[in-house]
Amino acid sequence: TLKASLAKVGKTLEEHLKASSISLPELEHEISWKYSWQKYLEKKITPDATKKYYQRHRRQFDGTRIKVAHIVFSKDSQDAAEVGNRIKEGLLKWEDAVNQYSEATSSKKKAGEIGWISIDGPMPTQFGASAFKLDPGQLSDPVTTKFGVHLIKCLEIKPGKLKLDRVEGEVQTAMTKFLFDRIAGNHQEVVNIVIHDSRFNK
Repeated sequence: TLKASLAKVGKTLEEHLKASSISLPELEHEISWKYSWQKYLEKKITPDATKKYYQRHRRQFDGTRIKVAHIVFSKDSQDAAEVGNRIKEGLLKWEDAVNQYSEATSSKKKAGEIGWISIDGPMPTQFGASAFKLDPGQLSDPVTTKFGVHLIKCLEIKPGKLKLDRVEGEVQTAMTKFLFDRIAGNHQEVVNIVIHDSRFNK
């Protein structure tokens, strides 16, 4: 198919390989991977699997919004985990922890509250992913973003109303990423790195 497409524009496969800086075995591997991956997805992303994934991760797709508060620590702070544990054990009130530890001056005045957020809103991905796993009153483990280390508290949940037929494409895109990450994670190689520095060669 590729040869035929190239012939229509007056190019040969050899010319295409040279222009793309790719060898024939590399091209064959790329094509093999592409079609193998497509067949794997067709096998895994069935209507039933899509429905189950949507139900398990409904908040991510149905337009759910949550009201959250947070405590922000500096990136090099070692206090977040300890403070979080003390709050969970009832040894430290949330409001007192916000006043004592949070570096977010704007939300600090409101007991850490930052309002309603959606999964695709402007908050960092790590923040949203952790926040949307919480139930009302629940506190997250420390979450690191470019702004610092956060303890996130879910205050309230407003369920969304989008059904699967409205967001099926988004669900299947998320399933594709999940499957790829799982396969990549299972096949990571352990590499021994040896550093040779000529300054120490004698």
